[in-house]
Amino acid sequence: FATRNINKSSVISTTPLITLERDQLQLWEEVDGSVVGVESKKEDKILEMVGHQLLLNYCYGHANSSLLLFPYSPTVNFINHGSKEKANAEIIWSSYPYHKGEWLNLSLEEVKELNKTGLMVDIVATKDISLGEEVLLYYGKDWENSWNEHIKDWTAAENEQDDIIEKNVTDTLGVHLNQRRNSESIIWTVEEQKNQPYPPYLETVCRFKPPTEKCQDDNNDYCTIRWSLSMNEMHDKPCDVISRSSIDGNDWYFAHINITDSSSNEMTRYHVEFLPRYAIRLINRKYTKDQYSRGVFREVIGLPDGLFPDHWMDLKEDDERYIYQD
Repeated sequence: FATRNINKSSVISTTPLITLERDQLQLWEEVDGSVVGVESKKEDKILEMVGHQLLLNYCYGHANSSLLLFPYSPTVNFINHGSKEKANAEIIWSSYPYHKGEWLNLSLEEVKELNKTGLMVDIVATKDISLGEEVLLYYGKDWENSWNEHIKDWTAAENEQDDIIEKNVTDTLGVHLNQRRNSESIIWTVEEQKNQPYPPYLETVCRFKPPTEKCQDDNNDYCTIRWSLSMNEMHDKPCDVISRSSIDGNDWYFAHINITDSSSNEMTRYHVEFLPRYAIRLINRKYTKDQYSRGVFREVIGLPDGLFPDHWMDLKEDDERYIYQD
């Protein structure tokens, strides 16, 4: 929303762009060949494209080009779509001196190989915009058609995870369980979860920094080690809470954590003792949030004709546009 009165033709915001390819945002899943009608051995897996990453919804592009432009300036990604009549802003190449306009003369292959930013666009007012009025872009005919088709055909997502995803709860439940300060704020052990399991889309992670030296406890299946403080979120590891002990009113936890060395690919199994409650959290399992459901809406923000040079148009009208519909 406008925080000031904006005159027609004034620059609302300027944003640098990151160049991407459409293929980079595709999501793939391993499936049995028979599932998609491909003859294969029972143990063979093939890759099936199942959708696009959420980032696609925030990229600018043209239906006839495989090039995408991601704007990474603050607030521009919050500008919503408005119909042709309601839209009060448009995207043009920037007049800012740091915009490398000469890049528009490069071939598509040369632009894609540039691993740096240089292209910039301006969001410009097409009408006078009053203080407090919402700034709206027209996302284009393709976007509108895709959205209308999505709304028309939308049903509850057909997802293998449907039985474990409770819509609109996945983000809040883990936070609620983590922040409670009463007697229920304990973390349940593996044994306790047999009778009162957590929702299956949540998993337990422990803040644990593995030691740099090799474990000397070779007589057991697990390397037994006492927990030490770490402030690094990169040390959050999936863990199984095995037991809990209350000492002087404080709960201390004992957990099993498997750590795989990235260089040797060797796994060490740790039995970590005396973790405090604050070192353990409940988080969403990967790909269980609503945004990963099948059938969610994915479409680029369309750039007006004439903005992309003709030599960047490498797709025919029947190519990516139809692959592109999830």
